[in-house]
Amino acid sequence: MYFHIKYQKFSLLNIQKNMIEPLLSGIVLGLIPITLAGLFVTAYLQYRRGDQLNL
Repeated sequence: MYFHIKYQKFSLLNIQKNMIEPLLSGIVLGLIPITLAGLFVTAYLQYRRGDQLNL
């Protein structure tokens, strides 16, 4: 009976691990394109603005 209870706890942890890893992968893979897009947009806006210091 004790072995059966330990096995159930392990299986519940395994299910949680299998649910969390795809979620974290999705978050990381979703942040990369958004970050790159933001960097390119800000670089383009700075390029379009031009030199305002008249150096």
